[in-house]
Amino acid sequence: QELEAICLDHDHLIFKNFERIVPAKFWGLKSSTSKSGKLEYDFMHFQAKGHQILDSALLTIILDTPK
Repeated sequence: QELEAICLDHDHLIFKNFERIVPAKFWGLKSSTSKSGKLEYDFMHFQAKGHQILDSALLTIILDTPK
C-alpha cells in the first residue's frame, strides 16, 4: 500500500499489483520440508505457464504505457 501511494503521488510512475496474477496450479513444486514427503508449492518459481501469464501481463503494460 505504501508503494502504491508513492506511485499515485508521482504521475510518471505506474503501480500494478501482480500478487495474484499467477494461479496456484502454475506455481513450481519443491521437495517436502515436512515428514510427509509430499511435494510443496515453491513460491519462488513458476512453471512455464506461470511465466507466460506474467510475461503477457507485463508486456501489455509496457505496450500500453504512453512514451
